[in-house]
Amino acid sequence: IIPLEESCRYELVLTDEDGRQNKLPPRFTLTSLPNQPPAIKILSPGRDLEASALEEVNIATQVWDDFSVVRTGLTINRPNQVPDEILLGESMPGNLEHLVTHLLALEQWNVQPDDLVSYHVWAEDLDQQGQQRRVYSDLFFLEIRPFDQIFRQGQQPTAGQMAQQQQQQMQGQQSNEGQQAQEMAEQQKQIISA
Repeated sequence: IIPLEESCRYELVLTDEDGRQNKLPPRFTLTSLPNQPPAIKILSPGRDLEASALEEVNIATQVWDDFSVVRTGLTINRPNQVPDEILLGESMPGNLEHLVTHLLALEQWNVQPDDLVSYHVWAEDLDQQGQQRRVYSDLFFLEIRPFDQIFRQGQQPTAGQMAQQQQQQMQGQQSNEGQQAQEMAEQQKQIISA
């Protein structure tokens, strides 16, 4: 066994009993690839959300590593609490994209309205020295909204109301322009008299 720490080339030279060697020895090129850190992609929800304290958020993640993923998990940060880590998977073979999901039930975390909960996914592999290396995904936020928050569609203004609003806006702009012109003239008078 030859440890492959860097790329190299070998020739296979064969010698028979009479000392003769093969005319065209075969050549072998061994290319050493660097050990890449794991790659993490959050598929769902993939953005910041507003949720009630009773909702469940489905978090779907894709994890990949060139050799193997030792462990992957989810870290949840709540206000005034120690971050919580949830183990999502262990010993995943390399060169495969692994789909990892978790249903985050906000009710079990005792979150309150107006809390801001953050979460991220992490994955660990072994680096070139055999030490565990951890990689983190982007950080996402869950804003906890009041449970009884009600949204209603507003009424559309009529054509007459829209025309009246436009007229008021134009009058406001004209009066602002006139006031600005008076202020500028006053400043010019002060400059000239000085």
